Amino acid sequence: MSPADAVELVTRWGPAAFFTFVAVFYTTRVIRLGRKLGRSPVGYGRPGTEQHRLYLTFRVFRVLIWGVSVARAFWPPLDAFLVPIPPLARPPVMLAGNLVMVAALVLIIGLHRGMGDSWRSGLADPDDPIPLLTEGPYRRWRHPIAAAILLGQVGLVLAIPSLFTLVCLIVGVTTLLRQVRLEDEDMARRHGASWQAYRAERRAWPWSPPG
Repeated sequence: MSPADAVELVTRWGPAAFFTFVAVFYTTRVIRLGRKLGRSPVGYGRPGTEQHRLYLTFRVFRVLIWGVSVARAFWPPLDAFLVPIPPLARPPVMLAGNLVMVAALVLIIGLHRGMGDSWRSGLADPDDPIPLLTEGPYRRWRHPIAAAILLGQVGLVLAIPSLFTLVCLIVGVTTLLRQVRLEDEDMARRHGASWQAYRAERRAWPWSPPG
């Protein structure tokens, strides 16, 4: 196999393999942790609430992105219908995008291992005794997993440079920022002064000031 063929293979099948692995990873994580806790670690939110709308948005776009990634692997002409971005739709850029997604995934898996059974998705049940994590991955900033997810979304735009993935990025960033705001408010209710002190000393994101 020539280097050009290898790059073509990665750029064509990489996103499909990536999002299939992500789906399996999170499904397995939710099932195993749910059995251990006796409750789902995913906060779906009550219908009509902002949390529920955010959950549905995440779920719809995750399925859509996975479906498109798999479909374009089997049927390359699909790329034309995604409205490619010509300056970015080049093999070196698309290969770099796949590598960025892999780097984000490695970070996410490592962060999950660091959180152990404390990991939750969305707003947890009020009776769920979630500790305030201030060490390990949370020692420097408050939302390391969210930052890694954002990195992966940027990687997706480079891996499949198109209007479709750009829209997914905009929706993903908007939804994730709203989710982070809800989680901050939830942690403030749960931990009060301890949370406020932690928030004052830690950055929300690697690129933002403390507070």
